[in-house]
Amino acid sequence: MFGERLNQLDFRVAKVFPWRGSRTTVNFDLYNAFNVSTVLAENAAYAGTGLNQWRVPTTIVTARLAKFSVQLDF
Repeated sequence: MFGERLNQLDFRVAKVFPWRGSRTTVNFDLYNAFNVSTVLAENAAYAGTGLNQWRVPTTIVTARLAKFSVQLDF
């Protein structure tokens, strides 16, 4: 048995500002842009008791995340 296919889009926009022999880069990162919740790991053990825990998701893809950053090279 196979789970869903993982389709995740990460996106970055950057702008470089040169200034007096140094360089500053401003970045905007967007991780998991479509906010998918694909299962990455699931319980593979079958207990056989009244509690059915087989194939219960234990890990999913991290939620959408936006990040701003600045890098200074001199």
